Amino acid sequence: MMLFVLVIVGYIFPFRYALYCLPISIVIIFIRNNLRFTFSKLIYIKLFSTFVFVYLLFLLTISISPYLKIQEFKWSHPSWKKEEVEILDLEPHHFRGFKSNGHAYVEICFQSRTNGKEYNHIQQYTLKRYFPFWDKRSTSQKKQETLLIAEKMLVEKSYSCLVNSKNPNQAILFLPITYIDLRSSVFYQVLSSFTILTALFFIFASILIYLLTIRMAKHKASEKLYEKLLRKKEIS
Repeated sequence: MMLFVLVIVGYIFPFRYALYCLPISIVIIFIRNNLRFTFSKLIYIKLFSTFVFVYLLFLLTISISPYLKIQEFKWSHPSWKKEEVEILDLEPHHFRGFKSNGHAYVEICFQSRTNGKEYNHIQQYTLKRYFPFWDKRSTSQKKQETLLIAEKMLVEKSYSCLVNSKNPNQAILFLPITYIDLRSSVFYQVLSSFTILTALFFIFASILIYLLTIRMAKHKASEKLYEKLLRKKEIS
């Protein structure tokens, strides 16, 4: 089950995110289990529920913080270096999500220069803007708003470009680079759309699984204590 979950989240999000959270989850279980780690069904359930909680917390943090996302990318891609780029063109788009108001995003065409050679890049979803379900403005208005925000950020140099020094054809443009940006976070869409019910269900389910594991652990500990008392009584 754990392997299946890792494969799924690795397909949706970078697989390295799950690899960060798994060791943290193991350490938490190790500490909570009095520095002992036994391979049992109960420990496996605890590990799974802890992993879900840690992973969601990590996704929430890195989703709402462009700055942390950039730092994580730099750390995990040491061969990618910051470069100055020339913005060539911007084009806004809109995607209507399932049972939500969708999101607008800006596709940017930019040019980098490495060792005197120019490289052109086209990047979709450079800047996203999610809209709550009560926002009834037209698609064109949402696209225009997102485009104006992107243009303002570019003028203010609120962006950063990293280019793969081993392969200059690969580059990624981060926009924005602020510490917090809720509107570009997928969690904003979850919290401002009908899918909040689904999200709350999964959160509730995770909490319920965690509480059940604690209850099962206490029950198992009580049974062991009862059996120990019975043995002592029989011996006496």
